[in-house]
Amino acid sequence: MHAQEFRKALADRCMRVLSGTYETDDRGMFSADELAAGWRLACRTLPTGDLVIGQ
Repeated sequence: MHAQEFRKALADRCMRVLSGTYETDDRGMFSADELAAGWRLACRTLPTGDLVIGQ
């Protein structure tokens, strides 16, 4: 799945990144503990490689 398709498919959703590389701008959206656990906004996450995501 290309980055743009990824963003569209998961728009307005939170996801948990288990591994992989990406760029994101989640400032102020999650607590430090949530960020450490991998939580990100899908619509603000741009994969730069393969990602493994969970719920």
